[in-house]
Amino acid sequence: MISRKTWIVLVMTAVALTAFAVQPWAQDSESDDANPLAPCERLVGGKWYSDQNYQVFEWGIGKKSVNGKSYWVVDGEPKLVGEGFFFWHPGDEAIRGYFTGTEMGIDLFEYSLKWEGDSMIADLTTYGSMAGDFEEIWEFTNDSTFEWTLNQIAADGTKSKMMGSTYTRR
Repeated sequence: MISRKTWIVLVMTAVALTAFAVQPWAQDSESDDANPLAPCERLVGGKWYSDQNYQVFEWGIGKKSVNGKSYWVVDGEPKLVGEGFFFWHPGDEAIRGYFTGTEMGIDLFEYSLKWEGDSMIADLTTYGSMAGDFEEIWEFTNDSTFEWTLNQIAADGTKSKMMGSTYTRR
């Protein structure tokens, strides 16, 4: 037989769990349709290859971030050289990102990005021996290919192309 004290504890626990389950603050604040990261869906899945490197993206918990890893292929083996995530910053009402790197002259990548049609456009500030301000453009030509361009931004605001490549999902 259950004691009165145990019964009260069980009832109170059930009430608390029920209240938590139905409270709006306990639910995801946004549906997939309203998720500001929804355009990032096209990054998720497979591996994006260019020359001897590739990138992998996956959804973070609750689709509140997109986690990414960058690899160089060295002697036929993948070597992790960067990782980080993009997320919606509700205070800034913008997509932000932070990635760390190794062996590339950049220790930290700080992103502010937006989507315009089929293009992801990012203002990028890097920290490390290759510190600077850049613009990164990922222009999707289809669901499995994007053209990547990295422009350096001079102090006067002019942009000059530094690098570019085609990435293909496999």
